[in-house]
Amino acid sequence: MSEKWLIIGQGLAGSVLALQCQHQGIEFEIWNDETQYCSSKYAAGLWNPVSFKRITAPEHIHDLLLHCTTFFERCNEVLGVKSFHHSPIHRIFPDAQYGRDWDMKSILTKYENLLGVPEEKLPLWQQTFQSGSVLTSGWLNVPEFLETTRKHFQKSQQYVNLGKHEIEKRLADSETNASYNRIIFCTGLAAMPNAFERIRIIPNKGHVLSVKAEQTIPQHIVHYGNFAIPTDDHRLRVGSSYEWEKSDTTVDDNIVEDLMKKLREHLPIALHVESVQVGLRPTVIDRNPIIGTLPEQPQYGIFNGLGTKGVLQAPLMAHYLIAHLAERAEIPKVFSIQRFYNTKN
Repeated sequence: MSEKWLIIGQGLAGSVLALQCQHQGIEFEIWNDETQYCSSKYAAGLWNPVSFKRITAPEHIHDLLLHCTTFFERCNEVLGVKSFHHSPIHRIFPDAQYGRDWDMKSILTKYENLLGVPEEKLPLWQQTFQSGSVLTSGWLNVPEFLETTRKHFQKSQQYVNLGKHEIEKRLADSETNASYNRIIFCTGLAAMPNAFERIRIIPNKGHVLSVKAEQTIPQHIVHYGNFAIPTDDHRLRVGSSYEWEKSDTTVDDNIVEDLMKKLREHLPIALHVESVQVGLRPTVIDRNPIIGTLPEQPQYGIFNGLGTKGVLQAPLMAHYLIAHLAERAEIPKVFSIQRFYNTKN
């Protein structure tokens, strides 16, 4: 008898897992509460292999990039909408030493296909020092991706919109539970069953602005301490703030003002805010995603904690989880739920 999985939640994690299951021929159904807060709807969608603070990339970066680009390029075709974009990210150097560090990193084997050599100044952008480009990077229009994914699975009747209490009621029913071999929670910061109580998902609040320019702007993604992503010839998506341990979604005018001040310092043209969005990124204390099944209840699985690098990480994490559930492959320890159930902790 073939397996059937139940995916709870249709944010970025749930959408990626469902599309990967479809690609691999795994039968599944999605239950999603459309009234529940979904942080993915407010994500900037930047995928960037390099941490700009110290100009570093994780050891498994090439696996991350391969799965990210292969998966989302396929999604562009399957969903019929180009939500996934390749675009260099231009990092404006904060000082001369940063530029020298960048130059030295760019010749290392690990970074030779990631970092471009320092460049001259970008049009319109104010720079005291040079900039450098991340060569393999871009952005995902996350709200568009989520909407087209939802419509895609509605057509195949694999998507069900259910309220939180109805989901809880159905999961409490033994017959319903018996209908699914795996029940995988992809609910971000939304409530999870008590069975996952040992896992703490930490909110990381962030403001993202939609900004309009009064003149045509260069079509470059620019990072100057914050990021600016052009969405058309006159608009930018700008952010983001990082406010740990804050779980409210109210707009802080002081943060908006600070984001705009920094933007105008680097892009000194007429700009005004069109809208503000606030998201709560689901992060974990060690900054790594959580995937796997409960030790004492293996029917229940989790795919959560994607945090600030969700677009880059989600496809590889889905690959690891499916390989683990379908083929008993081991999940790397740094991502496995088992790290929360280590008896030594």
